[in-house]
Formats: sequence, C-alpha cells, structure tokens
Amino acid sequence: MDKLVRNLLGLIDDGKRVFLFHEDEVVAKEEFEYAKIIHGIVFGDRGYCETLGPAWKMVHDPRFLQVELAFVSHRRALFGGDTRLGKQYISDTGVAESTIADLEQYSEMIAEGRHFGEVLQKATSNTQAKFVHPRDLYKQSDEYIWDLIRQECPNYWIPENMNKPKEGPFSPNLLANILFKAMKADLVGLVYDYSTVANVQEWVLLDTGDVVEDSQRQDPETKQVWLEIDLLEKALSQRATLRCTAAKILDTPAIRESLRFANINLGKNVKLTDLEMDGLLQLIYSSNWPDDVMDLCLKINGYLINCASENFEKRQNQQLNALKLESSNHCKDLKSGRVRPITRYTDPEVDIELTAEQVLINEILHNPLKQSLYLLYTDAEREGWQPIVDKLKPIFAEPNYPIDMDDFTKILQECEQYIPTDHLSSIEETVEEKNQAVISDPGFEALKPTIQKGANQLDADISREMFEHEFKQEKKPN
Repeated sequence: MDKLVRNLLGLIDDGKRVFLFHEDEVVAKEEFEYAKIIHGIVFGDRGYCETLGPAWKMVHDPRFLQVELAFVSHRRALFGGDTRLGKQYISDTGVAESTIADLEQYSEMIAEGRHFGEVLQKATSNTQAKFVHPRDLYKQSDEYIWDLIRQECPNYWIPENMNKPKEGPFSPNLLANILFKAMKADLVGLVYDYSTVANVQEWVLLDTGDVVEDSQRQDPETKQVWLEIDLLEKALSQRATLRCTAAKILDTPAIRESLRFANINLGKNVKLTDLEMDGLLQLIYSSNWPDDVMDLCLKINGYLINCASENFEKRQNQQLNALKLESSNHCKDLKSGRVRPITRYTDPEVDIELTAEQVLINEILHNPLKQSLYLLYTDAEREGWQPIVDKLKPIFAEPNYPIDMDDFTKILQECEQYIPTDHLSSIEETVEEKNQAVISDPGFEALKPTIQKGANQLDADISREMFEHEFKQEKKPN
C-alpha cells in the first residue's frame, strides 16, 4: 500500500488499530456498491453518526485516540509477535477482531467522563474544596487524581495482603490504573467539551440489537448494551473498514499518480484532519467508481488543494472549536428539554403551560450548577449577605436563565469574598471513615419539602397531559 495513500486516510498503526490489506486486489463494482451502502448507514441521514450527535463529534478530537490508547495494555511477549491487549485488526473485508471488551471500553470512557465531570461541578458547593474545572483535571497532580478516583471508585482498590483483606494496605486494580491513564489523557475534559449527555437514550439486546422491553430491563440474564455505546463502536469500526476500501481505490495506478502530481504541485504532503478524512470518504463513495475515474481524480485533487490552502493546525483548531460549540449547544438543549433525545418512540408533542415557579424548580432539580448557587443564595438571604443576594437574585428571578461552567466559576469567585470565614463546611465523623467534609445547610433542608412538592406537582401535570393525549394518538416507532 502506497505510503501517501495510507497517510491521507490515517491508515497507520496508531497503537489501537492495525490495518491489513490484501495486496494487488482491485475493488470490484459490487464491492464498491456494498461499501456505499455501509457508508450510508454510518454517515447518511439518521445514520449512526447523526444518531450519536455530540458523541460522534468528540471522535474527531485528537484526545479521543489518546484516551483509547489508555485502554491498550502490553504484556510480556513470551513467544514473540504483537502482545498489545485492546487493539483491533481491521481490513477492507471488515473488523477481524471486535469483542465485548471494545463495548466495555467505550462504556467506561463515556460513563466515567460524564460522572467525574458532574462530581467536579457539584464539589464546588463546598467552599473549602479545591476548585478544579473539568477541562483542567488532567493538569492536576497524580496524587489529586488518585484521591478523586479512590473517592468515587473505592471498590477499585484491592488489599495487598489477602490474608488480612480489611487491614490494608490497598493497591489500585487494573481498572483504576486504566482510569488514571485516561484522565491524564484528558478524558474528563474531552467528554465535558462534547458530550455531557447522550443524544440517544435507549437499551438494546447485545445479540440482536432489538430494543430492550421494560419486562426484560431488570432481568439479569438479559444481555443488553446502552445504544449510544453500541452505535459508537459500530461507527468507529465500520468507518475504519470504509477507509481501508477507499485506500485500495486511491492506490490504483491512475489515482495514485494523480495524487503524487497534486503533492508535487503543492510542494508538500497534504495532511488531513480527522473530519477532512471523513469528507474524503464522502467524496469517494458518492462517485461512480470504477467508471468515472478521471472525474474522481479531479475532485480529489481539488479537495486536497482546498484543504492545503490553510495550515493544518489552524484548520484543525477551527474545526474543533466549531464542533465543540455545536456539541455544547446541543447538550444544553437536551438538558433544558428544547431538544428531545432519541428513544424508541416519537412521542407526541404536548404543550404544557408551566408557571415560573415550576420552571425554576425543574431547573434547580436538574442543573447542578444552579443547585450549588441556590444553596448559596438561601444562605445569603438568611444571613443577610446583601451583596451576594443582589448578585444571585437575577439568576432565580428569570426562568431559563442561561448559565454554563465558565459563568458559574466567575459568579462563585465574585461571591466568595463576601462569605465569612466561619461559614465553611464542617468536619464530622461518619460511620464509614473520619474527617469527611459534610455540606450542612439547615436553610436548604427547610426548603426541601417546598421543592419536592413543586416537583411532584410538575410530574403530575405532565403525566396527566400525556395520559389524556395518548387516548387520541398512538405512539409510533422512531
């Protein structure tokens, strides 16, 4: 396989994927037509990528590969050969090795990335805690990250002396070490930038891909997988296979010589971003191969010239910034309800008139940033900290007041100067262990019945409206 072709489509051994080719094989018309169908399933209208939404945009970020590599381990080569665990062999005929372990890897990545991002956001309500933005976690000391993992995953620690399992000392197991490496590769920042919430929210059977019914959901014998994870693994594997087939097309004599000519004219080897590689696939699989070869050559050369008109790093940064913005806005709309996640049904739209109080209660219950500020707001009103009251009042006076992590950080820093030093979280002894920081807020405890009453009323209103509407219109499969 020509090196220029491999580089154009990223078909190098990156540590995760090993690409295999059957030399001197020409892509037949039938094989190409089949690949076009797969391309449509992955990239087409309502295909894997569109269904995944923000989770697929995350794939284009170079950090994604670095996090993938955290799950690849090396063992001792007793008999020679490649001893990497967690890699994939991929060829133009399909994925030669794709197992449940691959699903577990992506499940761990997405789930832990979202979980620890939420942990860091909620921890900011403790004014004694060190504030760390999810984007900055990977910059923290190893000790800080290990403490965070142990706090959230205590079952990942195993006793070094199995004869005295309760006495310790304890060591992190394999999963803890993998999670640590993934965090140092900026897993939490990556997920925070792109996919804090799933665009597709459904469970499917592992063997058939059918949607798991409610009666099967709690059955321990039912092998099921979160659909977002299943589609992500399939999309990545099928895309790699499509790239292999596309490389064989580009490696044919006519196109290969055209590519070399284009590189000579440009005076350098063209390096494509991950997003641009997907664009090259779109160009190839929308062609009429093998009939209109020269037309395809001209389009590929034009595409490469257009890509090379800007510096690689500049193009990549512009593309990633645009993807981050799109993903962030989409996730905000999913959380606010402006965009509905993909489930097994296309539910009928029901317009429910909510009061301003109901909207506010709903936001406080589902937005950890507003939860933390609401605790501070109630404290400020009770204690008479008027500067803080004036600062926070507009947030809770206007329904749907927008606030993101950056806004939250700025507001919290401005308010902290007005909080007396004696109003800090107390240290109490708990059953599990000593010296745990406990958030104690009697004001919020007093407000819990009011908040819960509002939440129950909101749920009742929605349920009633849906119940009445379902008699008039049936649900349809999505």
